[in-house]
Amino acid sequence: MAKILFISDNYLNESLGIMCLSAYLKTRSHQVDIALLSEYKRIGDLLRFIQGAACDIIGFSVMTPQVSAFRHVSKIIKETTHHKIIWGGPHCTLMSDEISEGGYVDIICIGEGEEPLLELMNRIDERKEFDDIANLRIKKKNGWVNNELCNLESDLDRYPFPDRALYYDKYPFLRNFVLKRFVTMRGCPYDCFYCFAPNFKEIYKGKGELVRRHSAEYIIAEIKSVISRYPIKILHFSDDTFNADKDWVMNFLVSYKKISACHLPVIFLLWGLTRK
Repeated sequence: MAKILFISDNYLNESLGIMCLSAYLKTRSHQVDIALLSEYKRIGDLLRFIQGAACDIIGFSVMTPQVSAFRHVSKIIKETTHHKIIWGGPHCTLMSDEISEGGYVDIICIGEGEEPLLELMNRIDERKEFDDIANLRIKKKNGWVNNELCNLESDLDRYPFPDRALYYDKYPFLRNFVLKRFVTMRGCPYDCFYCFAPNFKEIYKGKGELVRRHSAEYIIAEIKSVISRYPIKILHFSDDTFNADKDWVMNFLVSYKKISACHLPVIFLLWGLTRK
């Protein structure tokens, strides 16, 4: 099967986005590897690792503060190894035109990436063209092919738990870090002018319900799985608005209390408030 190598850093700890993509690809028998920039003292060391990794494509999940470093690394990788490079993540969704002008990226993923990346990996494995895959912008000799967005997935529980082993099996300092992050929902119902959410809402207009949430049972099962496998003292919920749905939160807390009753040192950090 096809193999993707993600190049990442430990900015804000490990990337939940990459872990979610990895989990989904692995359930479809594709191979996934990760390389942290901080673990390579010289760019030559990273290039040697890439050459030995036997990957079909190299991926970056990009937030705006990471653009400068990832741009530099992508250019060197492209010039040296000639691997195909795909960028995705929040910055790419809003700033794809800027990225497409750089000459160092072959594919840009807009919006949520599970389905388009899986289809891309399937096509690579089958040695088929992939110019028409939804959510992807593809660089061609005569310009970029811009495909439509696919509909948003309404049932988040169909996706597997994030693949934390991708990072933790390889990097013990991340495994042993006592804060572990979780995401219970996607999308935000509010339109704060300083936020990414209103633009994301506009991009996906007519493509399905924007605000979706895992069931409380799914999140409880994920928490139990992490507690059973890894050191943890702090639960960090990275949702845009964790407390947006009061009924969901109360249902979740009833189940969560049963976990905390065993005196595990777990603390909630709520990331975001319900503000208009």
